[in-house]
Amino acid sequence: MSRTLFESAAKGDQNLLERALNSEFGYLDHTDINQALLRAAQNGNAECVSRLLAEGADVDCDDYDGDTPLMLAAANNHVKVVKLLIFCGCDINLQSDRYRCALHMAIWNRCRQCMYLLLEAGCDINLQERYGDTPLMLAARRGYTEAVRILLDQEDCEVNTKSHEKDTALHYAADNGHAECLRLLLDHSPDLDASTLWGYTPLMFAAMAGQADCTQLLLEAGADFVVVERGMKSALHYCADRNLTVALRYCLSLGANPDVRDSDGNTPLHHAVINKHPSAAKVLIQHGASVQLVGKNTVGRKFAFFTCLEIATYQQSLDIAALLLACGAQLAARNVRSHPDMRVPDEMLRMVASELNSPPSLQCLCRCSLRAPQLGSSLPDRIERLPLPKSLKGFLMFEEFDF
Repeated sequence: MSRTLFESAAKGDQNLLERALNSEFGYLDHTDINQALLRAAQNGNAECVSRLLAEGADVDCDDYDGDTPLMLAAANNHVKVVKLLIFCGCDINLQSDRYRCALHMAIWNRCRQCMYLLLEAGCDINLQERYGDTPLMLAARRGYTEAVRILLDQEDCEVNTKSHEKDTALHYAADNGHAECLRLLLDHSPDLDASTLWGYTPLMFAAMAGQADCTQLLLEAGADFVVVERGMKSALHYCADRNLTVALRYCLSLGANPDVRDSDGNTPLHHAVINKHPSAAKVLIQHGASVQLVGKNTVGRKFAFFTCLEIATYQQSLDIAALLLACGAQLAARNVRSHPDMRVPDEMLRMVASELNSPPSLQCLCRCSLRAPQLGSSLPDRIERLPLPKSLKGFLMFEEFDF
């Protein structure tokens, strides 16, 4: 029976396999022998593989998923079987029903020796699987640094190949926080600002995922932080979303507009406030972000236009509200429509009401007046050039807010 043949091949029982091949358990056809080869290869039984090939098994036969013996052996790191199949002349570039080749499988499963064997045999390193991913893209997604390095060292490696959703290897490394893979890719002149179907760049992916190291690497490599995706959000919005203060400061120091608005009118400051990131809000305010702008958000159960102070108040973010009030947010708050019904703690209401109804000090007025934008000059630069003591410069930069 074919069942005995399959079990002997899977378990590596050569004696039982020999008996089965001699038809002791019933008639066998060519399909049975091919199926036995697939099982022997999957389980790493090199002697059984050799015997089945000698019996006439097709070295490139496939199973119901289109996987060949080589693919199954490579996916399971069966080095001896991979060597044997390559020696016997298998097609190393065949693809399964999902268009994955043996190299895809070896890399996805981190099968180092099998990967090297396939590369030495001259496999095509730019084949794309069902979703358009190449072996390099899978290595970048998995954070398999050695595979990324060896693939990039191949002369014909295409670093900018895009998947069906227009992702590149750089997108995958950035999104998953694989900084070492990202460094290797950056050394091979990738398209830093390649965009996906939705307009996301690798920098946006890194920022969205909160990958601080990858975000900084891309910025220092020259990634464009001004470009926006379909929702009109830039990398600055996503850095504010995830509290990436170092990246925010870097972009702003290079002249990024702190008041860039998305399709709902929200600025990076709105995003920092919505996500309750006081340190990100502080960085934006230090670089001249306006506290007067309104953006469309859901506060309570109402989707409407709100200022940052309104959002902070109703989210009960005491520290952010205090910061906003300190830089003149009361001018916006006094002129907005009535707030939606929502429970706000008395402490929060008292603090906001007290600040709004108290005359600002001369120091605070000076600080607010300095925030007026001036062409060709950033707020930190203007403050740094002032002939003032360090303590006063710190006050102008809101350093009393320790977050």
